[in-house]
Amino acid sequence: MDKLDQVTFEVLKNRVMAVNNEQAIVAARMSGSSVCYDAYDFNTAITTAEGRGLYIGLYNTGIGHPITMAIQSIISSFGTDVHDGDAFLTNDPWYGPVHQQDMTIAAPVFWYDEIVCWGAISIHEPDVGGPVPGSFSVGAKDCFGEAPLIPPLKIVEEGQERRDAIYHCLRNSRTPELLALDIKARLGGLNHLKRRIRELIEKYGKDTFLTFQEQLLEYVSTVVKERLRSLPDGVWSASTYHDHDGTDNILYPVHLVLTKQGEKLTFDFRGSSPQAPGIINCTLMGLHAGISAALFTLLCYELPWSSGGLNDIYEVIVDEGSIVNATFPAGVSGGFPAVIWNVTDLTNYCLGQMLACSARLRDEASSVWAPGYNGTFLSGLDRDQKPFVDVVLDGTACGDGALVHKDGIDSGGSFIVLQVRLSNVELQELNFPKLVLWRRESGETAGPGKFRGGCGLEEAFMPHKAPIPLTDVVCSFGHALPLALGMLGGYPGSVQANVIARNTNIKDILSHGVLPTRLEGITASEVKTLPAKHITELGFNDIHIAVYSGGGGYGDPLERDPRLVRKDLANGLCTTKYAADVYGVIFSDTENFVVDTEATFQRRQEIRDDRLRNATHVGTTADNNSTEQQIGNIQTLTDCLAIGNVAGGKVICCPSCQHIYGPHTSDPRLGAAFRERALIDLSEVNKYATSEDICLREFFCPGCGLLIAVDVVRTNDEVTGSMWLRG
Repeated sequence: MDKLDQVTFEVLKNRVMAVNNEQAIVAARMSGSSVCYDAYDFNTAITTAEGRGLYIGLYNTGIGHPITMAIQSIISSFGTDVHDGDAFLTNDPWYGPVHQQDMTIAAPVFWYDEIVCWGAISIHEPDVGGPVPGSFSVGAKDCFGEAPLIPPLKIVEEGQERRDAIYHCLRNSRTPELLALDIKARLGGLNHLKRRIRELIEKYGKDTFLTFQEQLLEYVSTVVKERLRSLPDGVWSASTYHDHDGTDNILYPVHLVLTKQGEKLTFDFRGSSPQAPGIINCTLMGLHAGISAALFTLLCYELPWSSGGLNDIYEVIVDEGSIVNATFPAGVSGGFPAVIWNVTDLTNYCLGQMLACSARLRDEASSVWAPGYNGTFLSGLDRDQKPFVDVVLDGTACGDGALVHKDGIDSGGSFIVLQVRLSNVELQELNFPKLVLWRRESGETAGPGKFRGGCGLEEAFMPHKAPIPLTDVVCSFGHALPLALGMLGGYPGSVQANVIARNTNIKDILSHGVLPTRLEGITASEVKTLPAKHITELGFNDIHIAVYSGGGGYGDPLERDPRLVRKDLANGLCTTKYAADVYGVIFSDTENFVVDTEATFQRRQEIRDDRLRNATHVGTTADNNSTEQQIGNIQTLTDCLAIGNVAGGKVICCPSCQHIYGPHTSDPRLGAAFRERALIDLSEVNKYATSEDICLREFFCPGCGLLIAVDVVRTNDEVTGSMWLRG
């Protein structure tokens, strides 16, 4: 059949997208779990009959692409034993889902005796078994100490539920009633999908529907390839660490080298740590999940999120048995959000740098968003003496990364879980024996920059009318080091933290009608910062304080408009000391927030002079004397870098003072000056950092002190480059 006309294609493109969202809405409304119906930690997908992704939803995009991979695994496992009315379930990360908690159910859509597409829904379950409530099996060394793995399993056969198979899934859970309802919610959503797809085929015909699928994949591929061709060729690299494997506070390196050539991207993760003896590993499926979450957001922003349309656009190189491609029986229950989020962060960073070097697409560039997850799982007995598990997903109210033209959004949400919602406090307190004491935005969580990252939240909660103390499980990351990297001179957001205040006088305070908004003023026998992954008890008078990171900044903070600093000061998001120390902005009247322009100019010059005075030179920096070379045809590359011509060819230089960093294909860091600073110098929140050998490495122009990059490194890490343009 020939290609569809543009009108028919557009109608079907939007109609099938709506059908995918409809199955999500049906499932969410039927779900009994607040994780799904309130926080939206789930997603949906539609694929071709062969399992090529046509649409994933805009909910938890980190589990979107894996849904399509689960469908491919089901097709591979069952072959021709797939019939109209069948439905299949899996939670096995080697078959698609990113961890055991994300149970996926998929079903084929038949038109007479032919499969025309597949639909699937994945929902994060409060508990699917294993030794730890919430199924993030902190302390496990491998998957044998985690929730049971369920490879593809037929749970509905030609329209009849297989109760034995479903009961097998329910038997392992601490919350079987919720899980049973969520299984029915998925099946309800899939039945709705089937009806809608058949209605479309009745109207347009089967051949039109199948032709549309191929045309959609070609459309997405064509648009993304055209965008890639408009971007500069080059190599971008980034590294980070994942802190704590569930048993020990060990730092595991994760490394990415992104190569862009023409319309092709290559993601090379060689050099990342071998798989860990804990729960933080991800499978190859999870690695693709982390990459695709960033690709969809940064390159497919207005397109249907069709993973099948990206198949020939990128390739992955990775070591088998590494932390980003773990082999069985590695522990994986914490792989999402753990190492998978690291993968997304590094992909976000490298793609952001690449986009920032493009005059056409630089406005789409984004600094790294906050980790988006500081997981806490409360469990015990509720007010009716029944077991419960409360998956606290409030950490998704983190700060977004700065753009090249505006600040990141405060408590704006997660880069991966785009449509996640901050759970309603009243609903939490109704469903679970807890009291939320405060939620407030914390200004010093945001990464400073010409445009700062968004602020994250700080919140506190405690048991309330609980018959027994609560079990408090923490499964998080970004506690030893900041993970929301800044871009092109921007600083990272803060670390995350979980703090327990023991045996407080909170009930006395509440009895006087006072609701505190911070820990100061509350007495406690002990205030302890928890490891990133930990199991403890939350007593009747204990308070859990959670700090959620902010996003990375963009550009040198000394370039920030003082009026924006004034606005933050007026909104209580920074202090006058922070404004002076970080942004170099001085106020002559702090009550009316009046900026002293002359004092601000002087303070900013003092900070630049201090950078240069304490600098170490990288490579041949001292030999790059731009005053002896006339630079012509200077073209701005970014706010802190420019390309110019000298007698010997093109060079990369400082747009402010024309200092030459080196040939235009060299990394400017290797022609810069740098210094190292303690995390606490940047933010008071970083006092919670659980590692002592992490520092900030600032790279700046040796001529004028303009900041061009800030890395988060261990103090003994070698200085490396991160950007090499080609052509």
